[in-house]
Amino acid sequence: SNDSISYNLHKKVDRLSEINKDTIPGESSQTIFALIAAIDAKDHYTAQHSKNVARYAAILAAANGMSDDQIRMIFAAGLLHDIGKISIPESILGKEGKLSDEEFETMKGHVNCSIEMIRHLPSMDYLVPVAVGHHERWDGKGYPSGLSMESIPILSRIISVVDTFDALINDRPYRRGTTIEAALAELRRCAGSQFDPYIVSEFIKCISRGEIEVRELPHTSELLEVVTESTEEKETEDINSAVFEVTFSRYVLDSANRILQADDQFFQMTGYGQEDIEKGIYQLDLIPEKDRGDYLVKVNRQLYNNQRAYLEHPVRKKDGTVIYVSCFGRQYYDSAAKAEKSEIFISDAFQTMSIRRYAETQKLKAEQRLAHWERTYRRDSLTGLLSHAPFRNDVEMHLLRKEERIMLFMIDVDNFKEYNDTHGHRAGDEYLVFIANALAASLRSEDMACRMGGDEFSAALFFDKSCSIEQMESRAADIFEKITTIIKGSEYGTGISMGAAISDDLLSSFNDLYSAADRALYISKEAGRNRFTLYRHE
Repeated sequence: SNDSISYNLHKKVDRLSEINKDTIPGESSQTIFALIAAIDAKDHYTAQHSKNVARYAAILAAANGMSDDQIRMIFAAGLLHDIGKISIPESILGKEGKLSDEEFETMKGHVNCSIEMIRHLPSMDYLVPVAVGHHERWDGKGYPSGLSMESIPILSRIISVVDTFDALINDRPYRRGTTIEAALAELRRCAGSQFDPYIVSEFIKCISRGEIEVRELPHTSELLEVVTESTEEKETEDINSAVFEVTFSRYVLDSANRILQADDQFFQMTGYGQEDIEKGIYQLDLIPEKDRGDYLVKVNRQLYNNQRAYLEHPVRKKDGTVIYVSCFGRQYYDSAAKAEKSEIFISDAFQTMSIRRYAETQKLKAEQRLAHWERTYRRDSLTGLLSHAPFRNDVEMHLLRKEERIMLFMIDVDNFKEYNDTHGHRAGDEYLVFIANALAASLRSEDMACRMGGDEFSAALFFDKSCSIEQMESRAADIFEKITTIIKGSEYGTGISMGAAISDDLLSSFNDLYSAADRALYISKEAGRNRFTLYRHE
């Protein structure tokens, strides 16, 4: 029963996730607990969140038949996945409202901090790829490495899903938590863009079967703000133009380099206000302490020659975050005030069109790399069809959207072993390529084909919900007849057996469809081969 399965899963995870000398080296376990205690003192949410993520991820890994070592690994990685947030200012961690671009960049820096901290744990550096990969996205738009699809470690893909789920259902300073149902709907919506569709499907099944127990919050608020990260670019000016406006700020210093006045843009860029200027802000207050010596040397060198200086340098904002600016300054004599002053102009160096165009170029290169990666690594090297895992993930994405009916069919080449033994492996490979080409030629552009392994192939056909079972069965039978006819007219002379299944309320995941189609394929082979069978519920 589901209850007994759930009980056994929890007992297994309890046994494997104990942080002790039998699972993780003792010195490491002490350090892990110390780090968790440290982050708990700074931000209780992050500490409890990491514990939730560790347990959810371990149960999901166990439910999917992963090894004991993988379960231990993902539990430890779940505890440590956000440990770098120790380095993030509390003003950002607890901010009520959306983070600014600069604050978000600072928040992203916790990943590098996590890497450095985990690497210093005794014999724990193998956790780094798992712990930091949860910010990668299925579509390649994540960080820190911009990995995509199956190139992201599978344990990281699991943590990514459960991390977002737990974040969605819990209250944060900037939004209230949502219901479990709304959180699962959000995961389903982002499957295939942010998340591995197969992992999302398996997680939803674990929740529905009660294998992952989640405390329902006392409120029933809807999702107020999507917290899943997005790197979609903001709308920009017409990039076909050759001339662009640059947003800048102007402020004035006295002879002691104290800021006398500043414009509204200065306040917006730096976070300071008029009251701060009245209390007293000096130019060096804007420069991070570690950069002040270098800044003074270079400014004075330029001012010595012509009373003007033009630099790029970091500016520390009021909240402690840093931006880089292009800066022009000049010294002059204010005859009205009868005093020496300086006039400073700064603009955000990362908002210039040259940088934005560079970002566009890098985006294009990333898309080209992604396309090359898909061609090279998602496809079977012999036949050019999708390989098993990518096919499974892509089909699962369609199933989660529930926008169409899906027929999955399995194909097995009859008597392939005898053909291979008689004619040799090279001829056998040529035959498999021939079958793959015949299968691809029989499909529509929106359908998908896959080599499952050896002499087994699979395909997914997509139909409008209004399409009848008879119409779908007829379409599959046509494909079977077309491939069979092609084979009969060739030199190979064997045939194929085929089994198919159609998605419905009972067959709602890839594994369900795959098992049903495989049973139908078995019936075809038992009945004498060279047949097509459609799975029907008993």
